[in-house]
Amino acid sequence: LQIREERQRVLHDLERRAVLLGEGLKESVEPAMRRNAPASVVRILKKFGRPRQYVAVYDGFGNAVASAPESASLPKSLPEVSAAITGGRTQQGLRPVEGKPTYVYATPLQPDDAIAGALVVLLDAAHVDEAEAYVWRRNALRYLALALGISLISFVVLRISITQPMSALAEWTKTLKAGRPAPPPNVPDERL
Repeated sequence: LQIREERQRVLHDLERRAVLLGEGLKESVEPAMRRNAPASVVRILKKFGRPRQYVAVYDGFGNAVASAPESASLPKSLPEVSAAITGGRTQQGLRPVEGKPTYVYATPLQPDDAIAGALVVLLDAAHVDEAEAYVWRRNALRYLALALGISLISFVVLRISITQPMSALAEWTKTLKAGRPAPPPNVPDERL
């Protein structure tokens, strides 16, 4: 339950970041698309491209028009881009892109109430698995410490309540067998 909650929290954070970035960029990119100014689109995207955060604009046919950072190797086609262009609705989700977990946010660009393309935000989601692994490790250490503590307490309780009285009774029995009279040992339970 805790691991699922942590995963949902991290995914919600990724979704929030993607929505904020995507919708903010959309407001800036749509006028440039209306003017058919790809240089302006590239200039806008360069401001927001980061090593673990990629942004790209696709035309109405699903071809990449611009992307940032420029070193990003974006896949030729993304299902979210096609769905955003054909359906006219925002598409988002976690999926592997080129073998890496990535949060994809694709929103249609509609500068003149007609879909002219799509804006895509790709966020590196490798830290989702790292956060989940951290919770697993932390819980494993917690349960190990708990098991160790319970084992230690059980050992002490068994030693005090069973082993020591039985040892005292065995010594008393040996003394009686040897023919020396001895008073019974003090044991916590009178029935022993």
